[in-house]
Parts: sequence; structure tokens; C-alpha cells
Amino acid sequence: MEINATLKSVGSKMLFIFNKIPLVMRLSILFFFISIGFVMAESSYAQVTEISLSAHNQPIGAVLDAVESQSDFSFIYDSKLVNTTRKVTVEVKNKNIFDILNQLFSGSDVVYTVINNKIILSKARLDNSNTPERQQTRRIGGKVVDLKGEPIIGANVSILNTSNGTITDMDGAFALECPEGATIKISYIGYLTQQQ
Repeated sequence: MEINATLKSVGSKMLFIFNKIPLVMRLSILFFFISIGFVMAESSYAQVTEISLSAHNQPIGAVLDAVESQSDFSFIYDSKLVNTTRKVTVEVKNKNIFDILNQLFSGSDVVYTVINNKIILSKARLDNSNTPERQQTRRIGGKVVDLKGEPIIGANVSILNTSNGTITDMDGAFALECPEGATIKISYIGYLTQQQ
């Protein structure tokens, strides 16, 4: 009897506290937990989606199209880096995307990254740290400013004729790994491009 009275007392105190929390805050907490549920469900799509494929001596591009048609996955890749004309044979039944991609790209230099239902294909980076021909690089940094000395936020700073680059931060500052003797290109919309 005493335990029941204590529970009622605790319950009424909790209800009193709950009623003191503004409705907006209660709804915010509810939506927060609902959104966490959606994030958790979204991140497991790649693990739970099962795909069946039967492709004999088909180009990788056709196999990727078949995966896209059977699922919500979409592939992002540069056709100059990923050879989609290479012929493969794939025979899978109720397998997840990781098993299929491992089979498709085994023995090649293609790696993949799965982000939600987007799959990014790229070439594997080679670790050339043991090769004597490795080009020497150094870290350079600086600040991009206009004629008045005001920092340019978001200016593109890149190494000429490469895809290596960065953008300036809130203070116009940047840092970049650069090979010895390379030319740096700085560009921003509305300003003339500079090379240094």
C-alpha cells in the first residue's frame, strides 16, 4: 500500500514537471528522437537491401545499371577513372551491395564508398612512400585579400594542371600540400584569376 502511494506521488511530480516544460520544447524533443530514428534506418539501407543479379560477360556499366534498377542505389564515378567497359560475370542471389561490389571490382584498382544510397567509385590511392622517385612536397600557406586588404572568403586555391586544391577560410587563409616548383592558381568569382 505504501509503495503504491509512493508511485502515485512520484507520478504526479513527474506530470507536474512535464506540464511545466513549454509545448515547443516537448515537440522539439519528440522530433529530435523521430529524426534519429530516420537516420538510423537510412544508414542501414545498404546492409539490409538484398539484390539478385545474373550477368555473364557483361560490361561493368550494364551491371551497375541493373543494380540501380533493382534498388534505390545510384553510382557516382568519373568514366575516365573507372573502366565501365571491362567485362565481368556476376551471379548473386539475395546478396547485399557490399558483396556485389567486392565481386565486381576484385582484382582492379577501383574502390567504393557507400554513403546512404549513393555509391562513389574511385581509383585506389597508391602508397608511394617507399619509392625513390617520390616527388618532394611542402606545405604552403597564405592569405588571399582584395585591394583593400579585406580577406576573400571561399577563394579557390589550386595547383595548376592538377585537381589538388583548397578554399580559403573565414580569414582568407589557406594551407596546401604542394610539389616543389609548382604554380598556384587563385580564383574567385568577380576577380581576375592569379597564378603564382
